[in-house]
Amino acid sequence: MQIEARSLFISFTGGKRKENNDSSHTKQTRIASIVAVISSVLLGAVLLPSFWFWVCWKLSQAHLLYVGVSQNVLVEVSSKPGFKAAHRANELKAVLTVSIGVLMELGGLAHAIKEGVKMEQRISELNLRANSNELQAAQLTRDNLVLRSNVAALEDRNKTEE
Repeated sequence: MQIEARSLFISFTGGKRKENNDSSHTKQTRIASIVAVISSVLLGAVLLPSFWFWVCWKLSQAHLLYVGVSQNVLVEVSSKPGFKAAHRANELKAVLTVSIGVLMELGGLAHAIKEGVKMEQRISELNLRANSNELQAAQLTRDNLVLRSNVAALEDRNKTEE
């Protein structure tokens, strides 16, 4: 397994172990990746219809949970002596990935609750409208029967007058 800790480069020079932290490059890379993720989420929220945005949100969340849990399992299995810092970095990455996935799930849950309340309100409005339509249909049927009986009475009176 390759060690993914880019911030820690170990080289042997003159028989001594030397650690070199390339923190400026790492910080720039992290900042760029954070900006890319935030801008892609905002772009998706603007361009995609609400349904597809939330489908992509849930798929991304599930993917993060899967990757985080599988990384955590691999990290637990592959801990080698002498690579404690890299092992710790991989553990933190796995925990962070799972944490982000759980936070995304909470955001999706808040959205689902809000949409469920809206849907329940729409359903109750449609039920009221359907009940109103049934009452109007019953009233129109009664009015139609009254008009038919009036027409029949007028026809009978015309026949008797002739």
